[in-house]
Amino acid sequence: MIDQFRRILSEFQDLPVDTIANSNYWVGWGYYKLAKYSEAPPYLRKARELVPEFYNQPVGDLLILSSFNSRNKMALHTALQEVYARTPAKKVPKNMLSWLGVQMFHDGQIEESADYLKRATNWENPKATELGVWRILSKAQNRSGRFSAAQKTSLLLLEQKQEVRWQADAYLDLAESRLGLKLYPEALDSVAKGLAINAPGPHVAGLHIVGGEVALLQGRWLGALEEFRIAIPTVPDDPLLQPRALHGVYLAAKNYGNKTLANKYQGKLTSSFPNWKPTLKIGSE
Repeated sequence: MIDQFRRILSEFQDLPVDTIANSNYWVGWGYYKLAKYSEAPPYLRKARELVPEFYNQPVGDLLILSSFNSRNKMALHTALQEVYARTPAKKVPKNMLSWLGVQMFHDGQIEESADYLKRATNWENPKATELGVWRILSKAQNRSGRFSAAQKTSLLLLEQKQEVRWQADAYLDLAESRLGLKLYPEALDSVAKGLAINAPGPHVAGLHIVGGEVALLQGRWLGALEEFRIAIPTVPDDPLLQPRALHGVYLAAKNYGNKTLANKYQGKLTSSFPNWKPTLKIGSE
């Protein structure tokens, strides 16, 4: 079938637009059925370009299925963006959206991750969505500055039955969102509840860092120093938490008037994480 339609396209130069679009569509469909997913998109897109009113929906569906079946993250992202541009309320299987959202989160595409994971979750029936998807959504929302949404997601997570380490980790997400919302007493309450669970893991360092950053914002320099110095040896290689802790010690020491300590930790920060950019600033820093 593929050969027949490709022959029609190559041998006849004056075909009606509908015939050209139809031939391209069936070539693309044929490649999809043969699981030759990388060869289908050019033909499918050509059909949609020529007669969009007829091929928008079937081509969009096949592009999504092709890219997901081949586990091609960027192809799926492109296919979905094309579909959403034409049909913003398009229903896409949630397993595809959650897979893409998780992949993008781990690859550092945080805003896109938050968008897809939000579409993948079921707020009407939270248990229909895997807890791991909710966890990554809350972190993606925090890291993309969507603190109100992150607070809501974290509170939902804390209502679910789960291992104690994940309960403590959800308190970290809640503390981060409340820090972002400048709800400092509430953030400290979340820190205290997370630490009280006494479950080991990198979330412990994160909780101390949030506690330290709240202390900085409240002008409690010694309290901040204590929190950050607990966190630093806990996550020595963590590319997200460790530079925050080092920068926190620098800020606390500088504002407390200990220039020697401040310079020491600023040097550690710039040598270990030269490209890291702080989001927390105190005073004129």
